[in-house]
Amino acid sequence: MHYYSSGKYLEAPALPATETEPGLFETVLFNGSTIAHLDRHIERITSSARALGITMPNMQHRQIEEIFQELIQRNRLSDGEARLNLYCFQNREPMLTAQAYTRPPMEAVSLSLYKASSQYLHKSTNRTHLDQARNTALGRGYFDALLTDSSGTFLETTISGLIINTDKGLAVTPPKARLNSIAVSLVSPPGTTPSIKLRKDDLSHIINIWTVNSLAGALPVGRIDDISLSPDPKLAMEFNQLIRGEYPATTRRSTTPLGSAHGRATRS
Repeated sequence: MHYYSSGKYLEAPALPATETEPGLFETVLFNGSTIAHLDRHIERITSSARALGITMPNMQHRQIEEIFQELIQRNRLSDGEARLNLYCFQNREPMLTAQAYTRPPMEAVSLSLYKASSQYLHKSTNRTHLDQARNTALGRGYFDALLTDSSGTFLETTISGLIINTDKGLAVTPPKARLNSIAVSLVSPPGTTPSIKLRKDDLSHIINIWTVNSLAGALPVGRIDDISLSPDPKLAMEFNQLIRGEYPATTRRSTTPLGSAHGRATRS
């Protein structure tokens, strides 16, 4: 496997471990033809590094893109989708990787509520608590854990943001209490979509919910704990065109709600 580290291209049977070294990372999609929204990912990791006091090497967008393109070629990934990672560590050159990626099927996912011990405002390489939350959910037969604050307000999952369809239109979870999700901002640009404080008891007023991230795209949510929701894979596919960089975010759909015909949450 080819990767880039310490200013040069390297090859090894497996990628070096990153969990034990303090740092930041971004996960970017190569959609088979282009690297989707690389500028947004560079902007976010740079902003996080500044906030946390991590010194970022002076690498320009063009240089990062060229390294990723070279890794795609060296790892023979140009004919399919790939997961690209940019890692930034304190006091050393960044590491860039490229691996084959297969998207999960377009089907409803289930989420298990999990009280977060802290807010996750940056994509840190230290994901111990997030991995624990997700493994707990997987062990119970769920797709992922839905993190909440101490009051039970929904924040995000361990790997995705949330898009919520309410009677008044699309909404997002409170932005100051979660990661600045690129996928969420592509579907619902800041300033155009209201944020809401949503708890489990409020789900009867919700039409649909989707998980969204830069790699897997949008997936419809069919269940949260014992509450069943009406999944909408059709709109998820439209969201995916935005997230995957297949057409500009300025052409996204209206925030008008889909309507009660799509059902409401029910307790199972």
